[in-house]
Amino acid sequence: MNAFPDDILQAREARAETITALRRFGESVVCLRANVPGPDKEIPEAFLTIGFFLPLLPPNASEPLVFLQGADGPAVLATYKGLSPSELKKRMIQAEDTHPLGRFVDADVFGSEGPSLSRDSQRPCWLCGAPVWECTRRKRHSLGEILACLQTGVRTYLETQVDALIAAALQDELTLDPKFGLVTPTDSGSHPDMDYGLMKRAGEAIRPHLVRMVTEGIRYPDPESLFPRLKSLGWEAEIAMRRATGGINAYKGLIFSLGLLLGALGSLIGRGGRYAELPDTLRALTAQIRWDAQPSASTFGSQAWREHGFGGIRREAAAGFPALFRAAAKLETIDSPSLTMALVGLIGDLEDSVLLKRAGSWERYREAKERIAAIRFYDPVLIRDTTQWAKSLHLSFGGAADLLACAAFLSRFSRIFAFGPRWDQSFAL
Repeated sequence: MNAFPDDILQAREARAETITALRRFGESVVCLRANVPGPDKEIPEAFLTIGFFLPLLPPNASEPLVFLQGADGPAVLATYKGLSPSELKKRMIQAEDTHPLGRFVDADVFGSEGPSLSRDSQRPCWLCGAPVWECTRRKRHSLGEILACLQTGVRTYLETQVDALIAAALQDELTLDPKFGLVTPTDSGSHPDMDYGLMKRAGEAIRPHLVRMVTEGIRYPDPESLFPRLKSLGWEAEIAMRRATGGINAYKGLIFSLGLLLGALGSLIGRGGRYAELPDTLRALTAQIRWDAQPSASTFGSQAWREHGFGGIRREAAAGFPALFRAAAKLETIDSPSLTMALVGLIGDLEDSVLLKRAGSWERYREAKERIAAIRFYDPVLIRDTTQWAKSLHLSFGGAADLLACAAFLSRFSRIFAFGPRWDQSFAL
């Protein structure tokens, strides 16, 4: 939305007053904001740029970060003690000059008094590399060209990062070994029709479609507009998966769960939303689903829902994926012990239709869940023995595995991106 010049000026004056107030609490203040041309300063790329750049700020700010949002666009203020303005400016210049989005960021540093510290050299123009002041004075580039450069650069970076994180999250789950009858690099587990190579091909086939779910979330943040687009991309991903696997269903459940998560993330990061809003956003998305009208109404999970009230993934989704967030909270580090215990928690938390179908009875289903949920700490011998037991009964925990990959993605994403008025990244919801 275009802002009037007076509104932009007032927002800048309000930011200057806030900086003046913060100077009383520290030696240095950083003002981080996106350099957005034109009258609309609150475009998605402004929030995305700040979200990706914020983790580069020095840690241990002396006061809580201050988030500002107004006609001059979003900004973040951080106050530091024990870090001189000159040293802080040096660090910020290095970040601006080396980060792929650094050219789109202004990281101004203020001391206890006076104007912000200046660079020793002029920054180059985004488009041609000449000194930016020269291009500005001569009006070498149109507003449309400059804005397109910003939007293309930020969106390309976002898509590249999301694709890499999806690939890493799929590998986190796939390479975990042993894991209770699921496919690993060394074992097909309880899935004689699958192996590591097939799962790799399936993951590579679905990734481009999953990445687009994030960008669609940014473009269409309203759940009613977003959901049908996610649904269409989900169908495309499933077709690509089956083509890559010769018709075998390797990741249909993951496409559903991760697709919703990615769409919800996109709808938030493009407008400065908070991580704590994710469950509500997911609930709003799943409220658009007419379960009885889905093509999967004849699946085992749908039959279990109709005949026994077995919620499965639909109940988890309708609740905003609480088990997913509990699993993500366990992944402060992403290693075999953490991933295994997150998977154990998911198996205990979830109603898993994959397990129910393979168990063949409610008694065996409950036995399997209780046996694995009873694992209280990472014990490689116990986990190996439990895996052999699960394989002997042809059990598998596909629903839990899907959400483990989702949790790994969310945990990884939180390491490179921060957003929201209070930058709240707690997963203990």
